Amino acid sequence: MTTVFSEVAERCARVVGPCDVVADLSWPHGEATVLALRGADGREWIAKTIRQERNYVRERDAYLSWASPLNGYVPELIHHDDELRLLLLSRLPGELLFGHPDELSPDVHFQAGALTRRLHEVAPPEADPEFGARLLRKFEDVVSRADGLVPAEGVAFTGRALRELVALPPPEVVPCHRDNQPRNWLIDDVGVVRFIDLGRVERDVWMADLYRLHFDEWVTRPDLREAFLAGYGRRPSAADLALFRTYNAYSAVSTIVWAHEHEDPAFEAHGRMMLAKVLDGPA
Repeated sequence: MTTVFSEVAERCARVVGPCDVVADLSWPHGEATVLALRGADGREWIAKTIRQERNYVRERDAYLSWASPLNGYVPELIHHDDELRLLLLSRLPGELLFGHPDELSPDVHFQAGALTRRLHEVAPPEADPEFGARLLRKFEDVVSRADGLVPAEGVAFTGRALRELVALPPPEVVPCHRDNQPRNWLIDDVGVVRFIDLGRVERDVWMADLYRLHFDEWVTRPDLREAFLAGYGRRPSAADLALFRTYNAYSAVSTIVWAHEHEDPAFEAHGRMMLAKVLDGPA
């Protein structure tokens, strides 16, 4: 067991009693260390230490502000330590749906849509007058780091679409998961779907919680999109779809650059696929 693992387990033990690290559940990108802990009585928790201060604060505040109404369907924050950037969470029952036999089940996507709607409604929607301008600034920062990585056509289209967005009335934003996909969904042994990893949760347009699915599970399975929307209880308007295309263009460009910076060629290729799909036609 590494020194870091030992320090995390020791700090968590002050809260929940003696416990051991039983699994390292971290993703390869290195932005967080995620450990499964087990106490002598068999109880289990998740300990998550987050590399960047901004990301830690965002996730901590998401649990403090928005998780309670979803009790039992997202992890419970047991303890947080700002010095270590540590979150101690309950461990929910179930297996990851990523790679699971039910990953492409319409019922799973229906449940995910319904749970997404519950998340979006934990706080009232708010108009965000800075939404377009903020996205444009982020895009300009990403492009400044792109160094020729992104096709010129993609840069031109995205910049033009974002400048048009700035001129439109401000969209409403709601609490969004923003990494809404089967690798952050669990399914238990009776088929109940739950969400994990609130690391990217913040206010955004509601369709932000569709974009990862749009470019992955739903590409060849439009029935899953229909099931999700049925569970969500809302269909996108023409204005929603126009905004979604702009959002997806920015997300694709950002994905390409982020993945390149983190030496993740598979994710970079995924970003290029996303951008090609956006440029090919409407969302």
